[in-house]
Amino acid sequence: MVTTTPLGRPEPPGAPRPPLVFTEPTGRRRIAPARFGPASRRDPALPQRIRNGLLDDRGQQCVQVFLSAADAANPAARTLLDTEAGTALRLDRT
Repeated sequence: MVTTTPLGRPEPPGAPRPPLVFTEPTGRRRIAPARFGPASRRDPALPQRIRNGLLDDRGQQCVQVFLSAADAANPAARTLLDTEAGTALRLDRT
């Protein structure tokens, strides 16, 4: 899935959560309430950050892959993330 929801600061427990807006592998746009854990890096050498999440409307677990604001300004980092997302979609469709 590809998200278009910007990252924000963690909300205090019980606070309303903003919905996550994303595109499913089928191409359908979806909006769902979501909860996320802390951000981390899978590989310190790469710009991508990840955080585990739960889509509250269906109870689906997910992993959000994103760039920091500074890395998002770097075209090479964006290209790397786009390549990773495209590869994940191709693998999902096979």
